Amino acid sequence: MQIICDTHVLLFWVDAPKRLSSNAYSAVEYGVASGTLACADITLWEIAMLYAQGASHEHICLRI
Repeated sequence: MQIICDTHVLLFWVDAPKRLSSNAYSAVEYGVASGTLACADITLWEIAMLYAQGASHEHICLRI
């Protein structure tokens, strides 16, 4: 089974894991360990746009 992450899930997992539920955190960790973690192309674009606007890691997580 593939684990598909939305933008906020990936950002929270990296920078603010306590904002994820324990089930969501476990699902992402399972996806990483099993090689089944994925995200949509638009998720990568959204993250790139946030950085292009000058947002820092902490600021991005606060905005979502």
